[in-house]
Amino acid sequence: MNELQKTILEIYSCFEDICSRHGFRFFAIGGTAIGTARHQGFIPWDDDLDVAMPIEDFKQFVQCAPSELPPWYSLVTPRDRPHYSYIFIKIEDTRTTCIEKKYARGNLIDCYTGVWIDIMPMAGVPNPGIDRLRFLARISSCAMNNQALRLPASSLVRARAKIRGLMKAPLYGRIEKHYYSDKWLELLEQHGFDEEDYTGYTWSTPSKRWLPATVSRDIFKHTSQEGTAAGRKLENLIFPKKWFAEYVDMPFESTMMRMPSAWDEYLTAQFGDYMKPPKATQQETHSCFVDLSHPVEEYRAGIRDIPESYWD
Repeated sequence: MNELQKTILEIYSCFEDICSRHGFRFFAIGGTAIGTARHQGFIPWDDDLDVAMPIEDFKQFVQCAPSELPPWYSLVTPRDRPHYSYIFIKIEDTRTTCIEKKYARGNLIDCYTGVWIDIMPMAGVPNPGIDRLRFLARISSCAMNNQALRLPASSLVRARAKIRGLMKAPLYGRIEKHYYSDKWLELLEQHGFDEEDYTGYTWSTPSKRWLPATVSRDIFKHTSQEGTAAGRKLENLIFPKKWFAEYVDMPFESTMMRMPSAWDEYLTAQFGDYMKPPKATQQETHSCFVDLSHPVEEYRAGIRDIPESYWD
């Protein structure tokens, strides 16, 4: 465990303490779940920690956390960061600096953060059929509009999002930056985690491939084909809710990590043979500038600068 990961683990311990006091449910997902299963801790090259909370618990956590976090920790939410184009939140350590390359290159200073953990809202997903299609289409619409509203067209990756941003620029200028992220969260609240038989990565920004894939490949049932979240494959991002209905505690570095009770089924469905480490060229990170000795506010204020050649 390196110094960055030690800092991340301290944030997690604070998060876990708040959740334990209030009885909030959460569990490791993605790379953090793989690390727990394969390494009993962080994946060696990992630079963050990912947990998900049922949308019901997520909403309560967002309300109570600001008054319970120590003063050096802060919530990063789509309501207080104009260019933050996600609906999941972060807890950042403001005594440190951890700036993602995409924000540095875009000079999106409000998205400069300290070292963080990610906390995802996990909602229910309708059963296979037309209701699921409508639900996913509405998520896709909220996600694309949210990105186009918050980010300059030059920083948008997908051509469709760039066109949408340019065409709707006059409209976007008249509404609050958090309008579509609020609509997205409201949609998830309408499909509570406890109310459906399926759940999934409902905080994820889906690609337009979701809907054609659902129709052309008959993705109306959960499957266990190999895939990754980065690929945004629908069949790998929707799971039976019963897999996440309970959790188990498993060793993680010097502490314990909550895992979905069916963690092996979940990880196999999303990643395939998750116990086999990827090749060095496939080891993904967030490509961050990290400074554990100086607060992020010094970089936001321009007192300190990221070395120009840092990512060269």
